[in-house]
Formats: sequence, structure tokens, C-alpha cells
Amino acid sequence: MKAGFYGWKLLAAFWIIYLVNLGYPTYGSSVVNAYMATSLHLDRAMLGLAFSIYMLMVGLPGPLVAAIVNRIGVRWTLLIGSCSAILGGLAMALVVHTGWQAVIAFGVLIGFGSCAGGAIAEQAGIAQWFVRRRALALSLMYSSGGVGGFILPPLLNRLIANTNGNWRAGWWAFIVLGVIAALITVLFVKERPSDMGQLPDGGEVAAGPMKSKTVWVTTEEWTFKEAIRSRALLLMLLSSIGISCGFTLIQGHGVVHLKDLGHSPAEAARAMSILAVSTLAGKLLASFGDRIEPRYVWAAAMTAFGLGMILVVHATSALDWGSAGAPHWCA
Repeated sequence: MKAGFYGWKLLAAFWIIYLVNLGYPTYGSSVVNAYMATSLHLDRAMLGLAFSIYMLMVGLPGPLVAAIVNRIGVRWTLLIGSCSAILGGLAMALVVHTGWQAVIAFGVLIGFGSCAGGAIAEQAGIAQWFVRRRALALSLMYSSGGVGGFILPPLLNRLIANTNGNWRAGWWAFIVLGVIAALITVLFVKERPSDMGQLPDGGEVAAGPMKSKTVWVTTEEWTFKEAIRSRALLLMLLSSIGISCGFTLIQGHGVVHLKDLGHSPAEAARAMSILAVSTLAGKLLASFGDRIEPRYVWAAAMTAFGLGMILVVHATSALDWGSAGAPHWCA
């Protein structure tokens, strides 16, 4: 019997790994670190600094992580990321008692773990396994963050509340999930279809460029110099910086900001969940990137981002903070 296309199984493994290594610290930390700030008497500047360093480490080591992927492959890069995240989680659960310790443990160690164990390596893997269905595969992978962001904040808020405000319990849960993600990486991640005797998309890829309706799909590989000099990359980079700044602001200060406006801790945690749910709408839209020009999808996401940032500043009602999900709906 002919084996089914392994790319879909690999995508399921990527989904779980992404949820743990990047989704949990990105969305879950907004709840856990809010409790930590109260327990350790951290001011807003230190709380924001920890998350800012985390976001910096999620992006800044990107070229290094890409080089690691090219050198040792997707599987080992993801494993390095998982180990760094687990080490940071252990430090948060056992060592951290000051703001600067949180910056190092959460910002640097877990941040690098999210970078190496998250999107960059998985995107490289998906690029090997999917060509015609690449937008669909990427959107499914990124839906993991939205699902995790929906379920994690209220669950973590309940976990910490049921342990008498012990915020370290949230990091113990992260450690357990991190070990599971590392095992999945070792057991199920395969580098390329040829390793399984298969072809990208299950053997449905044409030898040359393809055009499906209005979207051009090419198998041509760009050199690094060609990519770095392109106007498209510059525009995407500037837009991504803008989105990241707003997202960091919401994730780092969103919970405490909503509390300041009179919302309860449970409502603030629920707002983070709604933010994550809105990203699922973006993933659904992004999946049409195989049929709709991606620039139009990108423009729609940027518009939603701007509207969401305006509404969240004075989110005095549930309707307002429910709209706060817009900024990151297509990330």
C-alpha cells in the first residue's frame, strides 16, 4: 500500500511545536507575568522591558537561526529552540526573584527558544514539503498561535488562581509542554520529501512556474543579494516592524492596561483570548494566498491593525477590547 503524503503529518507536528515554543510564551506570558509583576512588586517599565526583550529575541537572532537551519537542518534547530525555552522556563519557575532575572530568563532564553523553535525553521520545512499549497500549509501552521492564544490565557488565569496566585505554576506547565514538543521534534520532524521517498505536495508539483487563476507561483530560487535588495522585502520589513511594535505593546501591557481601565483579571485574560481568536480569521484569509494576490491580504491585515490599535487605547467596554484582536489577526 502506498504511504500517504507525509507533509500533512509533519504539518501537525509543526502545529504543536509552534503552539508550545512560540504561542505559549507570547500569549500565556501576558497573564503569568502580570501575576509575577504583582508578586515581585515590579513596575510597568520592568514588566514591559521583559516582554520587549522577549520580542526582540524572537526576531533579532533570525539571521543566525536561518544560518543554523542551513547548517544543521530543521529538526536540530527546533530542538535547540525547545531546549533554550525549557531552560528559560526552569529559570522562571525556580530562580527568578527580580525584574532583571526575568528579563534574562524570559526575555533572552525563552525569547531565543521561540525564535529557534518557532516560525523560521518551520517555514523552511514547509517550503521543502509544499509549493502549490504553501499558503494553505503556512496558514494552518500559524493557526496554532491563534488557537493557543484563545485557550491559554483563561486556562492559565484559572490555574494560577487555583494555586493561590502562584504564577510559577504557569511556567511548570510550560516546561512539561516543552518536553513534549522536544520529543515530537525528535520523533516526527523530517527534513525534506526525498527523505521519505516522496515529492513536494505529494507529487503534484510541475517542473516549472505555475499560475493558478491570478496568483503566480514560481520554483525559482532567489539569492540572498537579490532578496535583500528587493523593494518588496523592504516594504514587508517596515510593515512587520510596525505590527511588532503594536503587538509587543498589547502583549506586554494589555492585561494590566485593561485592569487599569476597570476590567477584572478574568476579563483582561479573556481579551487576550479574543485577540488570539481574531488571528484565526487572519489565518483563514491568508490561506487564500494561493488564489488571491498576497499583497491584498497584507493590505487588509494592516488596515485591521491600525483600527485595532485605535480602539484598544480607550477600551472602556467589552466591545472595545473585543476589537483589540485586530492588530495581529494575520500574523
